[in-house]
Amino acid sequence: YNTPTGIEDFSLYADDQYSFLINLPFNFCFYGAVYPTTVVGSNGIMTFDPANANCSNNYVINQPIPWAGGTICSAGSGYYARASIMGAYMDLDPRTVASPPERKIQWEVIGTAPCRKFVVSYYHIGVFGNTCGMSTPNTFQMVIHESTGIVEIFTEQKACIDNSNTGDGIQGMQNWNKDAAVWVPGRNPSFWTENNTGFRFIPSAGTSRYLIAEML
Repeated sequence: YNTPTGIEDFSLYADDQYSFLINLPFNFCFYGAVYPTTVVGSNGIMTFDPANANCSNNYVINQPIPWAGGTICSAGSGYYARASIMGAYMDLDPRTVASPPERKIQWEVIGTAPCRKFVVSYYHIGVFGNTCGMSTPNTFQMVIHESTGIVEIFTEQKACIDNSNTGDGIQGMQNWNKDAAVWVPGRNPSFWTENNTGFRFIPSAGTSRYLIAEML
């Protein structure tokens, strides 16, 4: 969850913020569309919609996915991004008033083509309005796989309750049109805790994105 090679956007350590536009190392197929870029949010979400780059990341988590309401780039409007993966989407607060000083939001590429992984990690991140993040910070990551379209979410710890949404969070993902979604049962939205678990989301249809075949 925390490596010396991870890339950071230090603007994410403000509250409710999306990163700059990130060029993916591979085109990623998500809900039948192919995306070359992503944006990472400080509230535990990544989106393939470039319009969110350098914008405010919504912190109001009170509607289930799929959800098409709210206004983009408005932190308090109840807007969930298009084509998004929600690792532990909640009102996180990576500022040092709520998170321990070693907190980190990073991304990196692991492996070699055509089987690379793009990994977004949140390490020791607290929540808004509650100092519990100093003792039980949140640590989790989202992983997208080249060629297969597989998405994974790993959680080392989620326990701290933010004061803005009574601790509610979403773990799942929704499509570009925001009319289709999949989520972990009981987490859309609700308050939940987690330790040392992982979930894999596997595409059910479409053509293979494997690129080459070699004799072993």
